[in-house]
Amino acid sequence: MPTNPFRADVLRVFSVSEEIPAGGFGPAGVDPNPIGHVDIDHVLIDDKPYKIINLRGGSLVKFPSTDNHGVVKVKGDSMNQAHPVGIENGDFVLLRLQEAAHDGDIVAAEIDDDDSRATLKYYVERGPVYILRPASSNPKYQEREFTKLNKGFHIHGIVLAIFKPI
Repeated sequence: MPTNPFRADVLRVFSVSEEIPAGGFGPAGVDPNPIGHVDIDHVLIDDKPYKIINLRGGSLVKFPSTDNHGVVKVKGDSMNQAHPVGIENGDFVLLRLQEAAHDGDIVAAEIDDDDSRATLKYYVERGPVYILRPASSNPKYQEREFTKLNKGFHIHGIVLAIFKPI
C-alpha cells in the first residue's frame, strides 16, 4: 500500500481534563479519565511548517510527559530510503532520549572513535554483533558492525517521528 506523501500523523502531547475550579476548590491532580487530548498535526520550526510522520505504526504519536525527548535536524542522506517516507537532509526527527533500542529501531548513536561522532541509523542485532545500518540511495554509506553495545558506540535515543517540510 503506497504511503500518501501529504498525509500528516498526529502528535498527542497532553490530556485535557474536564475542569478545574477557578473560584472555589475542587479535586486536585490530573483527571485519570480525560475528556480529550491536545493533538498537533504539524509543527513550526523556524517559522516553517513540517508534517509529522509516525514511525511506530498508526497515525498517533504519543508524547508521555514522563519521558525525555528532543528534536534534532537531520544533515545528510544516509537515511533517505528509511521506511516509510525516508529521512531527508533538512528533516527534523523527534527522539525519545534513552540508551537502549530494539532491533529495527532508528537510533541516534554516538560512535566512540577519536573524535566521537554521532549518526542516525537503523539499529540491528545479529547475535553477538550490533550493526548500525544506513538506508540510502547513496552507495558511499556502509553499515558498521560492533561486537558489544557501549564498546564502540552508545545509543542516545530512538526516533519516534519525522517532521517533514510541508
